[in-house]
Amino acid sequence: MLHTISIKPSKCRRRYSKLCRLMAGHALFIVYISSVAHGLPFPSDSLESLESLTVYDRTEVEKLKSSAVNMTIIEGKDLIGRAVSLTDALDRVAGVKVRNLGGTGSGERISIRGLEGKRVRVFIDDAPITALDGIFGLNDLPVQLIERVEIYKGVIPAKFGSDALGGAINIVTVERTYSYADLTYKPSSYNTHQAMLLSKYCHDNGFYVGLGGIFNYSNNNYPMNLNAILDRDDPDLAELKRDHDRYRMNLIGTSIGKWDGWFDDIGAEIVYFGKNKEIQGIEWPVVDAHTFSHVGLVAPYFEKEDFFLEGLDFDLNLAIIGSLGALIDTASTIYTDWFTTPKFNTLQGETDIYSKHDSRDTLVGGQARLNLEYSLNKNNRIDFNDVFQTKNFMPYDAIDAGGKHVSIAEYPSWFASNVINAGYDLKLFGDRLNNYFSAKLFMQKVSIDTSGVNSNENLMGKITTTSSTTFNGGIGDALSFKPIPSLTLYASYQHAVRLPDENELFGDGVSIMQNLTLRPETSENNIVGCHLLVKRASTFLSRLEFELSGFTRFTDDLIKLEPGLLAAVYKNIDKVRTLGSEADIKMDILPWLYVTGNVTFQDMVYLKSKTEPFKEGKRLANLPWLFGNAGVELSKKNILLKNSLAKLFWEAQFTYKYYSAVKVVDSPKDLIPSHFLQNVGLQYSWNGALDIGFELHNLTNAEAYDLYETPIPGRTWHLIAHYFIRKRR
Repeated sequence: MLHTISIKPSKCRRRYSKLCRLMAGHALFIVYISSVAHGLPFPSDSLESLESLTVYDRTEVEKLKSSAVNMTIIEGKDLIGRAVSLTDALDRVAGVKVRNLGGTGSGERISIRGLEGKRVRVFIDDAPITALDGIFGLNDLPVQLIERVEIYKGVIPAKFGSDALGGAINIVTVERTYSYADLTYKPSSYNTHQAMLLSKYCHDNGFYVGLGGIFNYSNNNYPMNLNAILDRDDPDLAELKRDHDRYRMNLIGTSIGKWDGWFDDIGAEIVYFGKNKEIQGIEWPVVDAHTFSHVGLVAPYFEKEDFFLEGLDFDLNLAIIGSLGALIDTASTIYTDWFTTPKFNTLQGETDIYSKHDSRDTLVGGQARLNLEYSLNKNNRIDFNDVFQTKNFMPYDAIDAGGKHVSIAEYPSWFASNVINAGYDLKLFGDRLNNYFSAKLFMQKVSIDTSGVNSNENLMGKITTTSSTTFNGGIGDALSFKPIPSLTLYASYQHAVRLPDENELFGDGVSIMQNLTLRPETSENNIVGCHLLVKRASTFLSRLEFELSGFTRFTDDLIKLEPGLLAAVYKNIDKVRTLGSEADIKMDILPWLYVTGNVTFQDMVYLKSKTEPFKEGKRLANLPWLFGNAGVELSKKNILLKNSLAKLFWEAQFTYKYYSAVKVVDSPKDLIPSHFLQNVGLQYSWNGALDIGFELHNLTNAEAYDLYETPIPGRTWHLIAHYFIRKRR
């Protein structure tokens, strides 16, 4: 069924469940002017005549859909009771592709309209989570915590204080202003378990305290066929089991605060997060290497409406984070193939061709986010946002080449950034013409400390640059126009910027060199499209939603890891043109039958490459360019119990074949084959308190490969039991 969400206008109730919150166009105006000049009728939401009354009642989702900013929404209530992860849900959105490096906890890469990885920014409750890059994965966040997920595909509102080249994802966590307990347990194939317990106590005087915890574990020991990856035809390689990929994650957090004092909401959260992950070998076995991390977070927050001025909303979030991360790769023997005996080696680790690792790297950082929204009147709003971040990275490796306990793997480094955003939201003609303009200023300073390295040299030679400062700016404008109440036309332009991050700037000192001369990536993005929403008082086809859009991107100075004689280095290499389109349809065909489908085409071509001119005119490698989704849901109320809802659903996903390397000649070994994956499931909900479900993913046990030709699991089973208890007044 097509659902709606409820977004409260007041922001004075803090969402407790942010356990990890750290984290072109104006031609449409001419259409309107032309319609008036020629005397064409313009629809009205008011009384048309004494005999005919037309009422257009738009939900919050419809308002967001018809706003100037192009976005897609996933509603959290559609995920409760589902045995899916957040990335599973994102992967079913038109224009979005999520690819994984294996099973649970193995890492994922998100693409929005072709740009992926670090070019897509992720936020939790409007706050960037860049401080947790590489530490906290989206699949670590249970979907039961989510109120909605906002996927921005074009201009990004000013309230998100971060650079983003390819789009943004904002995870809005649930908001509850009453005492409750929320329990979830999800067992799955390959000894996979996810458990969550959240609780909150709210006093009538506005005081509240919450406590919650999450536990994830998986052996990830599914079978995999490595013949395609290794370009071999060996029956033994077709039945290998992932035997070194266990994952464990623990999170516990508490919050305490007070509503309805001078501040509408004031409080703080304290969170601990820890994980341990084995490293799975693909080209050869890895038997010992693993990583672990421990993260602590303290996050005060302050919110107030009408902050010294009527119409001015104030929102301040602070965060202090400390983390310890480790890579343990100290085995004395290494494998070079799956079926050979291990070789003794005193220098080389299992995962790195240069050295062993026994690291204990620490990071201390802080983040301050100030957001101000001033509503001049119902048609004019000004947004201001300022996000300041600082990180101090201190590496240490017990296996020390110089004997000074200075890491041979990375340099001590310092990173600071400040992003200032301003936006202006204008609504005219009864909210039929919306325009949103935003401007951003990016400031970044980085430095590395080479004092502990002999003569400022390491395996790659003398370090010549130890600090860098960057200033840059971006703008965007989005316009939407409603010629009739059910149709929204939209267009946008954006000059987007992404600053190089600390990993790209600093390297790792062993296999990746530092390069503080990196320039920001920039992109000129254009979108045009239309959104149709038709609702009828009819049993058949009571609701139809259709969206069609086209987009172009011209992206310059793409940062790429380039191989070298002794080590690789990140460089500004490529200029890329993206041309694409997507279509999305959702239909309530009958009260008990809901159908959905979407398709995405995105053609990304190298316009220029400084180091590999043979790529010019060729499509980018290792990136799907044609994919789609489909789904059918059957539902029935009051089966067995009153106030119950049963659902039976089928989902399908298709990805067309693409190449893992730039196609110069047809090479079967570089071809990642097409795949068609199907899921089926049954869900039963009762009285808003109990949800149980069973799902089979990859029903036909199809063989499929994902990011960097990584084999993904075959058929798996998933159970879920979710119970919600709330205090009744």
